[in-house]
Amino acid sequence: MSRRHDRGNGARVRVCVSDGAEVTDPEFLTLADVALLLRVSKPTVKRAVEKQGLPALRLGERVWRFSRVDVEAWIAERTKGAA
Repeated sequence: MSRRHDRGNGARVRVCVSDGAEVTDPEFLTLADVALLLRVSKPTVKRAVEKQGLPALRLGERVWRFSRVDVEAWIAERTKGAA
């Protein structure tokens, strides 16, 4: 089961609940999580996987998972020269 919580700054965060323990920063993100993180649509995330090398695991026809560490590294690599 998962719930969404407000961080106080308007950003919503998914909290996964399993066996009574809450995990606020899961190791793997869903397609929707990455879209929310990047503030883009899910089709845009899929295009980033196909054309821009965003690392992803495709576990079925409609199931995508993204390593949080890999996504953060991909973002950092693309924003190096932007600062």
